[in-house]
Amino acid sequence: MMAEKEVPMGVAVIGGGISGIAAALDLAHAGFRVYLIEQRQTLGGKVAELAECKIGLAPWLAEVENQPNIELLLGDTVEALSGTAGDFRLTVSGRVLAVGSIILAAGYEIFENVSPSYHLDHPDVVTTLDFERMLRVATKNGELTRPSNGRPVRKIGFIQCVGSRCTENELCSTVCCACTARDAKIVRQRFPRVEVALFYIDLRVFGRDEQLVDELKSDPGVRYIKSRVPEVIPCGSPVHEDISSGEPLLLKYENFAAGTIEQQVFDLVVIAVGLLPSKTLNELTEILGVSQDPFGYPATSATNPVETSVPGIFVCGCANGPMKVHDSIAQGSAAAVKAARFVKRSEHQYAETPEERATVGEAPRIGVFICGCAGEISNNVDIAALADRVRSHKSVVHVDTELTTCETAKEKITRGIREHQLNRVVFAGCSPRSSESFLSAACANAGLPPYSLGIANIREQCAWVHTREEATEVAGELVTMAIERVRHQPEEARERYPVIPHALVIGGGVSGMTAALDIATAGYEVTLIEKASELGGALNTVDAFPTGERASDIFARLKEDVTRNERVTVYTNAELTDWSGRPGAFTVRIRTADREEEIECGAVVVAIGAQLVSPRGWFGYGAAKNVVTQPEFAALLAADTADAGTIVMMLDAVQNEGVYPKYSSIELVTNAVRAKDRNPDAQIFVLYQEMKTYGIGELKYKEAREKGVIFVRYTRNRPPELNAGIISVFDMVLGDELLIKPDLIVLSTPMVPSTGHERLHELLGIPVNGHGFFIEARERPRMNFTPVDTPTRGVFVCGSALFPTSLEECVVQADAAASRACSMILAHEYLTLDPVIVRVDETLCRGCGLCAQVCEYHAIRLQESDGFPIASVREAICQGCGACAVACPTRAIRYRTSTLEQLTAMIEAIA
Repeated sequence: MMAEKEVPMGVAVIGGGISGIAAALDLAHAGFRVYLIEQRQTLGGKVAELAECKIGLAPWLAEVENQPNIELLLGDTVEALSGTAGDFRLTVSGRVLAVGSIILAAGYEIFENVSPSYHLDHPDVVTTLDFERMLRVATKNGELTRPSNGRPVRKIGFIQCVGSRCTENELCSTVCCACTARDAKIVRQRFPRVEVALFYIDLRVFGRDEQLVDELKSDPGVRYIKSRVPEVIPCGSPVHEDISSGEPLLLKYENFAAGTIEQQVFDLVVIAVGLLPSKTLNELTEILGVSQDPFGYPATSATNPVETSVPGIFVCGCANGPMKVHDSIAQGSAAAVKAARFVKRSEHQYAETPEERATVGEAPRIGVFICGCAGEISNNVDIAALADRVRSHKSVVHVDTELTTCETAKEKITRGIREHQLNRVVFAGCSPRSSESFLSAACANAGLPPYSLGIANIREQCAWVHTREEATEVAGELVTMAIERVRHQPEEARERYPVIPHALVIGGGVSGMTAALDIATAGYEVTLIEKASELGGALNTVDAFPTGERASDIFARLKEDVTRNERVTVYTNAELTDWSGRPGAFTVRIRTADREEEIECGAVVVAIGAQLVSPRGWFGYGAAKNVVTQPEFAALLAADTADAGTIVMMLDAVQNEGVYPKYSSIELVTNAVRAKDRNPDAQIFVLYQEMKTYGIGELKYKEAREKGVIFVRYTRNRPPELNAGIISVFDMVLGDELLIKPDLIVLSTPMVPSTGHERLHELLGIPVNGHGFFIEARERPRMNFTPVDTPTRGVFVCGSALFPTSLEECVVQADAAASRACSMILAHEYLTLDPVIVRVDETLCRGCGLCAQVCEYHAIRLQESDGFPIASVREAICQGCGACAVACPTRAIRYRTSTLEQLTAMIEAIA
């Protein structure tokens, strides 16, 4: 037992952006002490500068600011480091911190040395971040206007790859294509009269982002134009004196697809500039003694993507290279599970909330807390008049108007509950998206369940949109309804139950073995099941990865580690046949070749991967010996038997089913370079639609071109054809047809979900997309802050089970899934049953099955009861969406925390 005043060894997270926040929260939820160090005075990094309507960052910021295990060090800088892993001394603004490990999450900077030809000094030429700020302002005034004169924007030009994929910044910034597509979608949704043109070199988007681009291409108000725009010509330039439209900006460019020189005028030009390491990263790596790669990022490897050259120091997010928010968050979680290894188990401090007070049978005692929100509300709502109105309501025993900030609100609510014996709380203030997490925590700290809390949003829905008199009146009605809702809240004690410190990992490939080892190293028992006769997954079918690692070497290391770990139990030829229970306390049935076994576990990680589609029948594959797939070609190169003089590699040409993996382009150019290295005289033609060599893969693409590999771009409606041994393809850039007689044809092939996806979809309630791959939990409004969580609490998914991806990303996602399983489930001694669950009244249920039919999560089953079918809710899967309650013709299904009586009382109170 630790001495009362002893400060436990913690983990330092350097950088308060999205990746640093993800790491800090995972560690804090698991009970570790975290020092979150940010040199600025605010959290959120660059993501906080994006439009809130697009990201929804506010709840995350509120959570980290109110997490008791996180100490915020804002406006502080790292000055020195001494010690070794497990016993570091980190000096931060003169203060020495004792930390076991360090996570470097210093973010990124945008490329600043933009050519003067783009005229970023013109008010109507903005960067993507500037445009995000414009969208934020447009949210409030409802109009997207030109910065130069305030007139409405009617035409926007988006220019990609400015300050990336160039001599000054060779890397692809990875995020720009998807970010620009989403901005274009928002523009078209909110401002349908605005036309959009997007100028690009290659469209490097995958999964949902690829679907979004396809949607935009079908929009008549959107044009995707393949071109690298060399300059922006401001209005008044003699170059376009013939332009009489009066529009402010001219873009003149070569349309590669049409083979023509074109020009358009725009009200606004948005430039996607490249990403670079943050200005502080170089200084931080020197202080920490971390080695750097040639581009200024900490040096890592594909098999250890968040581990630096210094044991105990980890890196994540854009401090590790340019990447999307989704991937930055996954890396933050991955770094967290690695960093936790260096904080001794005896110093692990759980942060369990007090047991909930027994309030069943008590008359409602409601406390109303009205927040002025530092003038945001009190300047436009008469708080005193609102308080007088509230005091007259039945069951209201306490009203507090002395709340001005979130911190004071939290303290006053906890104290008010205890002093006035409140069993219901109404908070009148900002949006629940910003406040619900810390308000629920305040209630929990005083022993009240979260459903005892009601929130009236009198900021966004009142103070910001009405005159003072109207806002006060509407605020009174909203608070009145919130009071009635909690007053008629059904009295029901939540069940608190112990967590089973055991995880089930489904899938024995790279992702599954990595996740199992992470969880076992964290101190929990793991059962790892693999449907095949041996572990390995894709490691058993490929020779080497594009990064150069040999699959056999990776497999040998992982298999040895798994076999030697006493906390990991492996079942091969095994599959999951049944599953029941609740988060933290599942019961699963496993079938092996010779028996069935039932085990209990607290969390499940799904890592079943994906499988390559056979291109049989395409370009003679399966019949002709000179037609192979990329993995087969890699094996030929490894065996030194790839002797062809003329090689044609095809990307995107096999279109029967599935999706192309994220690594397809990088795999292709890597093999092309290897073939050229082996035989410099070989003629290699690459036929493709989009070259998606994102991130550092751009360098391999450049190397292939420099070594003489010929890249031929074709369009989707004119794919390559093979006739009498000759490939014909229309070169989009040359505008002419090419005829090639190859000695060898190499096909990149799509992937489809592994067998078992559909069964797990139904069994575990994990939704799938149109291609059958799992979909992670999606938070609102658009950005995904839970990249490996599923809608089923306690079930996590990683690797190619989500989307076929690279070795490095599979490892990161596996680490992240393990981190989430530990921090959100396994690290807690007890969990409580989520009250947002529906209940079936068996006396009213007639077993018609309509509820089961409409539930997209497979959360309802019909079970026999006294010889009759009765609907039964699977609590672990139910999302509380309400579809079943709407469909039920007998009203046999109801929410536990939202009843017809509540809704009726709320309406009647303001009628």
